[in-house]
Amino acid sequence: MILRNSTLSFASLAIPLFVGLLTVPSIINSLGLQRFGVLTLIWAVIGYASLFDLGISRALTKRVAELQAWPDRLCSLVRSGIYVLSALGLLMGALTWIVTRYFDYQNFGLNHDEFNNSALLLALNIPFVIVSGGFRGVLEGFSRFGIVSLVRLGFGLVTFTAPIFAIASYPRVDVIIAIMLVARIVGGLTMAWSCRSYLSKSSLSRHRRLVELKNLLTFGGWITVSNLASALMLYMDRFFLASSISAPSVAYYTTPYEFVTKLFILPSALSGVLFPLMARGTKLTDNNHKLLALSASMVLALVLPIITVLILFAPQMLGWWISTEFGSNAAGALKILSIGVLVNCLAQIYQTYLLGRGKASLIARLHIIELLFFLPMLYLSIRYAGIEGAAWAWTARIIVDSVAMAFMLSVLKVPAGNHWVSLLLSITAAMAVYVSSAIGTYGKLLILICLVAVCTVAGLWFIRQLMSVARTDHSSNISISKLN
Repeated sequence: MILRNSTLSFASLAIPLFVGLLTVPSIINSLGLQRFGVLTLIWAVIGYASLFDLGISRALTKRVAELQAWPDRLCSLVRSGIYVLSALGLLMGALTWIVTRYFDYQNFGLNHDEFNNSALLLALNIPFVIVSGGFRGVLEGFSRFGIVSLVRLGFGLVTFTAPIFAIASYPRVDVIIAIMLVARIVGGLTMAWSCRSYLSKSSLSRHRRLVELKNLLTFGGWITVSNLASALMLYMDRFFLASSISAPSVAYYTTPYEFVTKLFILPSALSGVLFPLMARGTKLTDNNHKLLALSASMVLALVLPIITVLILFAPQMLGWWISTEFGSNAAGALKILSIGVLVNCLAQIYQTYLLGRGKASLIARLHIIELLFFLPMLYLSIRYAGIEGAAWAWTARIIVDSVAMAFMLSVLKVPAGNHWVSLLLSITAAMAVYVSSAIGTYGKLLILICLVAVCTVAGLWFIRQLMSVARTDHSSNISISKLN
């Protein structure tokens, strides 16, 4: 089940990206660079609107996974969560509409009607984004990833294909957003229909409902704090670079960053499946420890060969993709960022386990502390080392974050070898490959072949063990549910 659901989640994330690679050039040519810039801004706003759900979607996943044996509490929880998300969605949609009214439409290359329509349609998208996130959280809590993946795949495909169909007859941004809104409504209604049996009224007392709602908001609030701190650390490097003497070289940093961080879809797909399993309480702790160890090891085996290719052949790949000059200028940043991406892929698995154990407050406090130290370090790194300094600061922060989470796991009595070995292996391997990037082509190919062979054998073994643990986990979960 874990492997199947992870594959579905990965496909729903990866296929739209592949389609986007094919369609974006045509969209740019038809809309023009300025209008395409507006469209990408709208994509970003819609994509990040879920950050403002106060973490309730993730909290719903955790509590649904925990309360499956208590239907009254479960129904009350789901209804309360969806009501709060609906109110938040309407509020954020209204704020989006108000804020966009202050922009000058002439700066975006749109006429007055097209701009007003686009702003209104964008605002209408926001409530559906936030409420759909709640229904997705409920379905993930029940491990119903087939429906979630289907809806996500459908919307992802519409995002990158709607402009192609729209510009054939109506090359307007507002028409494209209208198609996206229809797709969002259809997807939201599909997930709502799948959750209909959990929306019935329960006989739970008012006091108990308020307790459940308070727990939901508390856990979600800490997730929100963590997400906001993480978002600042992810994007402040661009602002610091843009305001520094390295401003003309920003593209040499942001392009490799956007390129290499797409690898996060691998651990994200697995983490989404693992989270409801990790959140079922302490009765299955031993199995969760095995899932943590095997998942971290499997992610390392999957991502390390890709990172090795990026580090060893960074100039050639960027040169082939964009230009030789661009490759020579951006290769250094890509190599350094690749180290951080490999380590962060493991950190996502660690964070999933910690959130499953209800440690959102610890993660949020860690990210706040990191933010306070990271910003001055980033500023100084950019000032004295430019884009490569920014890359090293980002990577160093990721390593510190991963080590801190490994310590948290140790405090929770997770067997030390299960996470420290994977973390130390990832850091050591990435640094060794980075140092080896200066050798000749044949030496690089030899390193790559050896790593691919080792990771393939190890990865297949980890997958086999993971499937075995998943079967045991499923049987144990059924037995516990019957006892409850």
